[in-house]
Amino acid sequence: MLLYDLGDYENRRNPQSEKVAELKAAQNDVRIRARGTIAWDNGNSGDALHHLDSVLTLENANTTINFQEGGSLTVAANSLVTIEKADTRSHPTIELAQGRLSKSDSSLALKNIRIKVGDTYFSEDQEGASFSLIKDGNNARIAVTKGRITSDTGHTLGAGEQAEISESGLKKTDAIDALISLDKTPNHLVTNESSSEFQLEWALNSRDSRLIAKPLMKLTITRNGETILEKDTYEFSERLLLESDNNYEIQLRTNDPLLKETIASKAIRVHKIKEANDLRSADQYFAGERIDFRWLVEPNIPKEAVEYKIELAHDEDFERPLHVPSSQWLSQSQSSGSLIFHRPRTVFWRVRAQSLSSPSQSIISDVRKIEIKPKPQLPAPRVKEPRIRIRKIKRKLPTPETFSAAQKDFADVAVDLEWDPVDRAVAYKLEVAKDSEFKEIILKHQTVKTRFILQTRQSPKERSMYFRVLAVDRGGKEGEFSPTKHILIEPYQDPTLARLNRIRIGIAVGSIYHSRKLNSDSNPETATASGFVPALVDLTVRKRKNDSTDWFMGLSIIAEQGEPTNKNVLVEKVALPLARITLGQERDISSERALTYGLYASNTHELSWKGRSLKSERKILLGAVLGIGQSQKRPLRSTFSASIAPFAMTGIGADISAKAKMRFGPLNTNAHLSSHFFSEAELLGRISTKEISYGGAIKIGYYY
Repeated sequence: MLLYDLGDYENRRNPQSEKVAELKAAQNDVRIRARGTIAWDNGNSGDALHHLDSVLTLENANTTINFQEGGSLTVAANSLVTIEKADTRSHPTIELAQGRLSKSDSSLALKNIRIKVGDTYFSEDQEGASFSLIKDGNNARIAVTKGRITSDTGHTLGAGEQAEISESGLKKTDAIDALISLDKTPNHLVTNESSSEFQLEWALNSRDSRLIAKPLMKLTITRNGETILEKDTYEFSERLLLESDNNYEIQLRTNDPLLKETIASKAIRVHKIKEANDLRSADQYFAGERIDFRWLVEPNIPKEAVEYKIELAHDEDFERPLHVPSSQWLSQSQSSGSLIFHRPRTVFWRVRAQSLSSPSQSIISDVRKIEIKPKPQLPAPRVKEPRIRIRKIKRKLPTPETFSAAQKDFADVAVDLEWDPVDRAVAYKLEVAKDSEFKEIILKHQTVKTRFILQTRQSPKERSMYFRVLAVDRGGKEGEFSPTKHILIEPYQDPTLARLNRIRIGIAVGSIYHSRKLNSDSNPETATASGFVPALVDLTVRKRKNDSTDWFMGLSIIAEQGEPTNKNVLVEKVALPLARITLGQERDISSERALTYGLYASNTHELSWKGRSLKSERKILLGAVLGIGQSQKRPLRSTFSASIAPFAMTGIGADISAKAKMRFGPLNTNAHLSSHFFSEAELLGRISTKEISYGGAIKIGYYY
């Protein structure tokens, strides 16, 4: 590698040649080349430098050059300088060809010594200065930290000033922006020993990286607040020995005058790996059954610092490892993992805690054993008879005139499907099909319960379905299907018509004012009963005949006491109870009107005189009823009606009535289906050869 010109080598070592400077504190690989030679010699502290001698510092090397006339300069790594002094009358010149040249001690001035960079020469004033000079190719940069330096072009740089040097000359500039990055350094380190070596690395981002490829940095490391390392370095890494269970603070600061000061810091916690403990899993499983591996981890070690791996083997010594592809694992985490073996076998497992910062460092847990046995067949579930429920229809029902359209609507149906639990089953799969061979399946469902509610609709036609279920074990293996159960849903019937076919009953109680004038055949005198009667009862029974007609029967009872008002007769109270039975039909003749017709029977009283005493004899009055009112198709809260009984079989006369009914409480869209309270006001009148009466009643009742 080294070549020597022997003649020049002898001249170089000639003690009679003038010594310009010498090496001091040469570290690592420092080389010297004598003038006129092509070979580099190892440079050591104390070696003399003569005119046109060159000094080369390689990677991680540096040296100091002391001049005979006073002062010294430091040559950084990867730098090349040449010493010049033509004769005894001239002053020394040092030329920076490549790399970095600096002077940190301003108290020792470089007396009459010039520094050459390209075509530019620098010299410091007599009071001394400190500066840094760097050169890369044809570009160079100089920064002054103390004192002043002057160029041969007349430019002066004072403390804190910088300049760029190029072929176009010298130009003052600002310090270079640079950003220190410690992104490669983790916040947590894990080791299985009391201490561990760690390679600290950093980077420097700058807009002019060529000129500051290796700037001077100041590295400071503290442990639990105490400084353990402080040094200047040109490197971008540092090998550290860190102790477990300690907190470290790493700080980097730019210490180069060419750069603006920037600081980067990183807090590091060093953990010692702890064995995963409390390994948990069942000792026995069936083939195809899910195996859950669980263990406890150190809670203080973050997830990004350590990795826990499940290791499997055929033997307890793990000489025959069992490799499972990652795709076959059902789940994996820091403290658990799940796997399925489909064949019987014996498996040994353990957990390895491995440092992510130092992959070679790990700790292994104890070994656990698992026996995987053949899986028995699950029996078929025992299915109960399906229970069909017609759910309450929440939507409003159609009115009678749209009954035909309602046939297109479906009622809600719920079918309860239940079965007995099966031992070792964790889930159940059920199927519902249109056919008993389950060729046309309409529903597949899995559940952990032993009951399923089938949601469907009731159609105008009879619907038939079939149901079966099987059990599923922990490993996902299915048992046998249960016997098939038949589900039969009756045809849809319009709920309005269905309910109208029921017998509906209404009852009302109230009070009546009634004035009755009774005539006697044996005496021209009359007897009158008037006043309020508190006891009034109406009972009505209805039965739907068809879409527009109701059968009805009504019973009215008044418990009345009357007395004659003629002063010439004896005062004797006469019991005058009234009762009336009506049987008829109510037919809707339009969407708003209804016709009522029928027959009725009512009691009356025929008076006679015995002496001065008034006697009353009960008689039966038969007649026909004809009336008109509002149709019950209208979902109104009030209805009005009027009727007349034109034929009285016990005499010439008629019964006349008019009533108004007011409903209150919830109403359905169809009045026939309303289940509610009501109030009623009625005007009554009767005229015949035997009796004249009139009155009014107020009632409160309930109708269903």
